[in-house]
Amino acid sequence: MNNVFENSRPGFARFIWLAFGSALMASPAVAGGRLEEFIASHGCTFGPQSEAAAVAAGFEPGEIAEFVEMHLEDGTAQRERSWVVLGEDVCKIRLPTIQSKWSATSPEVRENAPYVDLNGEDDLSEGCFLTDGVALFTKLCGGDIDAGFDAYIDFVGAGIISGDVRFYSPSPLKTPYGIQITSGDCARAPNTAAIAKSHPFIESHFDEFVHRVAAHTQCGEQLSYLSSQIGAEIQGVDISAPESADAEQINAYLGFELGIITMAAGWYEGMSGTEKGVPRPPLCHFPG
Repeated sequence: MNNVFENSRPGFARFIWLAFGSALMASPAVAGGRLEEFIASHGCTFGPQSEAAAVAAGFEPGEIAEFVEMHLEDGTAQRERSWVVLGEDVCKIRLPTIQSKWSATSPEVRENAPYVDLNGEDDLSEGCFLTDGVALFTKLCGGDIDAGFDAYIDFVGAGIISGDVRFYSPSPLKTPYGIQITSGDCARAPNTAAIAKSHPFIESHFDEFVHRVAAHTQCGEQLSYLSSQIGAEIQGVDISAPESADAEQINAYLGFELGIITMAAGWYEGMSGTEKGVPRPPLCHFPG
């Protein structure tokens, strides 16, 4: 008996193609949507680092170039020298994915951030504080200060995003004792609930923070001093007003935390264990 599929192979193949083939080939719009979703966690910015990451994620160089050119031509992207930044109306910046070899529960970290009660006059004096993180991570990285600095920034950035690590004070006039671990047995600190209230702003207003800071920061210069003010305004408070000195419902250092995340994302140039570096797009704009 002849195989029915062999006798009808051309027709059968055509049926399979018509039924399923179009689903297997992504249209330009679908491919563009995937690329837009990918670039959102890279600051909605195309440049050497993000393009390399996109290729590593499986996107074709030609696809990337076509996508960028399309947005430049229709005015929904802005060229900033070596970078192209997508506009707010087509791309919302999402929190970056930050990988760290260490976490808040790592023994090496906890040994250097034991629970303490410094008998202070406020809740900021009790908890688990990492006070010399760069030195610790430099040691963990074999004495390499640049590698140690990068590892420390990655650790803090990832921890802030997860909520396991924070830099918290309700007032800009009260500097935190150090990076505070807020999970595990460290969660018994009296200010844990207050700290948690500000955490949702990290994700919900990250896009706003980056765009507002960029508007006030020229590339090649240090991050705008307004970053702290912007961080407070995101939470609904003007920290420059006298009555806000003890706004217990906010983290006056949210802007600092969001800045750490942008460092861990790699949105700085020339930053190392000994050099401050300067922001690059999307954190800044070039004049003209």
